[in-house]
Amino acid sequence: MSELVGDMVRPTGNITSLTLDNRDQQEKCLQILKEAEPHISRVGVLRNPLNPAWRHYPEVLNDAARALGLELVGADARGLEEIDPAFAAMAAAGVDSFFLLSDATFTDAMPVLQRIVELAISHGWPSSSDERRWTRGGGLLSLSSNVRDIARDAALYIHRILQGAKPSELPAIHPTRFELVLNLKTAKALGLTFPLPLLGRADEVIE
Repeated sequence: MSELVGDMVRPTGNITSLTLDNRDQQEKCLQILKEAEPHISRVGVLRNPLNPAWRHYPEVLNDAARALGLELVGADARGLEEIDPAFAAMAAAGVDSFFLLSDATFTDAMPVLQRIVELAISHGWPSSSDERRWTRGGGLLSLSSNVRDIARDAALYIHRILQGAKPSELPAIHPTRFELVLNLKTAKALGLTFPLPLLGRADEVIE
């Protein structure tokens, strides 16, 4: 998005933006995954290579991963037929946990989401995602943007532009409030118990 907007605080063109996710959110996902299961060391990161938002992932998360004592192993899938090979590649690389980068290809199509969840659980991998539908579909935990905040900010920007404000006068907005969802049923299937401090911070616990 910065390629289009330029300066995110003072946009240089006739454009501004509101985004649903950012790198801080994904770094926090890794941190919470490590908190949920401290023994993990190699995290498989699944992305859709056709999604330009994830062009440089997982590499941009490497510094945050190293700080947590984690190594990231990237894998690509463009649709259902590539999910199993991607998991096979991650398993061959010695992955012991899993992070799903949000993408409509993965989370909007129920057969794809269900297959990813099945494979993560069958491999015994604790998992996280920056998409709430991940935990709703059976994933272990997610840290997602607060969509209500984004919708409110979008309505405010539309109102201001209709009142004559220029997009260059409106700073690009990143989400600052996130919702943590934990899935106790999946934790039980993995033989995992969430630490009490993590449970206390959860916005929703699925039982």
